[in-house]
Amino acid sequence: MKPCFDFRAAAIVVHAALPLCMTSPVWAASSDYPVKPIRLIVPLGAGSSADIISRIVSRELTQTLGQQIVVDTRPGAGGTIGTTQGARATPDGYTLMLGTNGTLAINVGLYKELKYDPLKDFMPIASLGAVVNALSVHPANPAKGVMDLVAQAKAKPGVLGYSSGGSGTSHHLSGELLKAMTGINIVHVPYRGAAEAAASVISGETAMTFQNIPVVRGHILQGRLKGLGTTGLKRSEFLPDLATLDEQGLKGYDVNAWFGFFAPAGTPQPIVTRLNGELLRIVASSSTRASLQKAGFQAVEPMTPAQLHKLLAAEIDRWVPIVKRAGAQAN
Repeated sequence: MKPCFDFRAAAIVVHAALPLCMTSPVWAASSDYPVKPIRLIVPLGAGSSADIISRIVSRELTQTLGQQIVVDTRPGAGGTIGTTQGARATPDGYTLMLGTNGTLAINVGLYKELKYDPLKDFMPIASLGAVVNALSVHPANPAKGVMDLVAQAKAKPGVLGYSSGGSGTSHHLSGELLKAMTGINIVHVPYRGAAEAAASVISGETAMTFQNIPVVRGHILQGRLKGLGTTGLKRSEFLPDLATLDEQGLKGYDVNAWFGFFAPAGTPQPIVTRLNGELLRIVASSSTRASLQKAGFQAVEPMTPAQLHKLLAAEIDRWVPIVKRAGAQAN
């Protein structure tokens, strides 16, 4: 008598179906994404350029995805605290991170032991925008340009302080590059965030600061700070009357900062691909472009995740030798 149920045949069917069953939850999660709010870790302080650009883009991404993007500001230790949290987050697409060339490239040379590997622990998603810095002093300072400030520093070695929003930021390295190129001795004074660093010059606590233009442009235009120059090779469209430091005699002086979205390594590729497409459309839209331009951000070329990964690798190769030559270290 034939058995009423063929166990051998059933076993073959079940075995064949196992790979599909094992992978279907990941695919389902990716295809339904997102089904709940998304956390965006910003590793730099409130009022920083990272915070400003995150909020501009997050508002648009919330509308596009139909789920709230919750900006979670986690400053401290040159951005390493928040960036480490981003690296250790569950790679399910519900925790993203705002990355910069400061937190992901400069810090590689600045810190002896980082708790994250920028190239291995993150999946790049999309680039958002870029800025250059403005060198600013208190309005009462008689300096008219960077060379006047250099003369002041040479007359008082080790006395003048320059503020930054934390070790490893482009503001920090702007000062270190100035020291390396001129031989002056100025003291780095890191603050918890960019807004506090700018306020320290307004109050007279520190002598100067290099800050992203979105942070200090309003202060300069309203006379609370005096701008002495900008850090790109070309004049900034947002402060066109300020000559670059390169123009003022520091040939080759060039510092900028860029910003992008990243996810923890292992995040499903369909999610990364979708986010890349959504973010590229958002940044290219006329409304977002207008908001970013109004805030002082320069447009960047649209990039695939692979292209952003290549840019990050190139930035590490560029900045680590500069940091080493400058002798800069983070405590």
